[in-house]
Amino acid sequence: MRPTFSFLLLITATCGCSDLSLQAVGGGGVGLGLPAIQLSSGELSEPGLLDFGAPALGDEVEAHAYLSNVGDADLRLFSLVIEGDPGFSLAWTQEPPELLAPGAVLPVPLRFEARGGEPVQAVLRARNSDPDQPVASLRLGADPRAPAIGFSPASFGWGPLLVGCSVEVELSVFNDGDAILHVGDVEYLAPSGEMVLVDDDGLAGVELDPGESREVVLAYTPVDLLADIGRLTVHSDDPDRPTALAEQTGAGLLPEWQVDLHEQHVGSGVDVLFVVDDSCSMIEEQEALADNRDAFVGLLMEVGVDFQLATTSADIGDGGSLFGAEPIVTPFSDDPAALFAANVQLGTWGSAVEAGLDTAWMALRPMSTGPGGQNEGLLRPGGSLRIVFVSDEQDQSTTYWSANEFVQAFRGLVDDPAAVVLSAVTGGASGCSGPGGVAYPAGRYLDAVADTGGISASICQEDWAQTLEEIGWLASTGTTTSYFPLSQPPVPETISVELDDSPAESGWSWHESLNAIRFEEEATPEPGTLVRIEYRVDQPGEGCGSP
Repeated sequence: MRPTFSFLLLITATCGCSDLSLQAVGGGGVGLGLPAIQLSSGELSEPGLLDFGAPALGDEVEAHAYLSNVGDADLRLFSLVIEGDPGFSLAWTQEPPELLAPGAVLPVPLRFEARGGEPVQAVLRARNSDPDQPVASLRLGADPRAPAIGFSPASFGWGPLLVGCSVEVELSVFNDGDAILHVGDVEYLAPSGEMVLVDDDGLAGVELDPGESREVVLAYTPVDLLADIGRLTVHSDDPDRPTALAEQTGAGLLPEWQVDLHEQHVGSGVDVLFVVDDSCSMIEEQEALADNRDAFVGLLMEVGVDFQLATTSADIGDGGSLFGAEPIVTPFSDDPAALFAANVQLGTWGSAVEAGLDTAWMALRPMSTGPGGQNEGLLRPGGSLRIVFVSDEQDQSTTYWSANEFVQAFRGLVDDPAAVVLSAVTGGASGCSGPGGVAYPAGRYLDAVADTGGISASICQEDWAQTLEEIGWLASTGTTTSYFPLSQPPVPETISVELDDSPAESGWSWHESLNAIRFEEEATPEPGTLVRIEYRVDQPGEGCGSP
């Protein structure tokens, strides 16, 4: 009788003659009159495991286990059972004997059929008459080679893309397994019809060796703002994923337009006072100011602002006096950026009671800036005033009760109260900690900044360049200039400029590094001119590039 097998395979030996060859071995249990079973793979290195190796998917591999009677009485074999992966089976061609004489060895034929791509195991169990080992076991194992389909990218989003924009992308279909992959049908489904399979590179019906790939081309052209989806389906003989899917998503995007309005100002220039904390914790912050001088002074020079730059400390003991070998730096100074960098590095021997609002007032009040004053000439008639506070502590000034009272006092120093703007680089509302250090809350400075529409930035940031550039732009407003900043990144070819509602066809260009419109000298708008700049915003992710 030839046995049949399922997940649990069972064969029972029957009485009678057999043609199976029994081999003699040395007896065990000598003198005891008892049988003793030994079930082995025949391998000296690992006798408890019969390894079928790494067959290819669909291959059949045969091997033998060895069942021996090492006792000194007949061994009765009741059954052989395989428990585990159904790919393992017994491969008898004739009935096995029921009894094994002492010293006899019975080769047990086994077969493995590779049905999947993962390592598999099973156990061969022999139920017998050995009183000490009534069930002998032998582990069976195999690590079949199988193909494995993969996609790169597996799934991706297209956008968003501008409506009407057509984009193509290559998607790689590859064999990530260790046996040949046989590809069947290739299908692409996109309900909206806005995604299509452009080229499948003859993928259907090919054989891909391990590591080999084919590139398919997909395209997407959104026609509306609705979400779209597409699915690439590839059928193959991958045992774990015979039907593999790669999904694409996308949506259309309408362009956003921006209009920036500027008025060409009348003014004699801008006077900028930096109030820098010089207490013992400020060395890194002063160095950051100096290191990024070009982001501030360089911008003012390039824009052509008529500026004066000065620096005082937050130590009330200094009385608002200006620092530096050249305390008031102008565009006509010898290397204004280097002078600014030197002036803001005050040292760190100042008072621990920081009073920036007090010292700013002391530096700017009429008795200081007027004829014979310690800071004579710092404030010019008709000009704009910018004050920038840099501190890692709260303001502890006492001249006025509130920050708003200080703001009103500063506004009283100039012809146009709106020309006064205060900015601050501090610990913010709740303090901060970061690459630039640690700082405490600075509510009084923030109140003054909010009253005047200035810029508030974190003193704990690692890179100060952007902050100083923004403060530089703020300093440039309120003065006659040939540069007008854009509030958003533009699509350059969409920029249009109007001067008092009349198109400006020439005489200007977009300055990419400053994101500003620059007028040529002879085309610079006259004071009072309304400058209207319209452009399409370069939105993140938009356009016709690859996803």
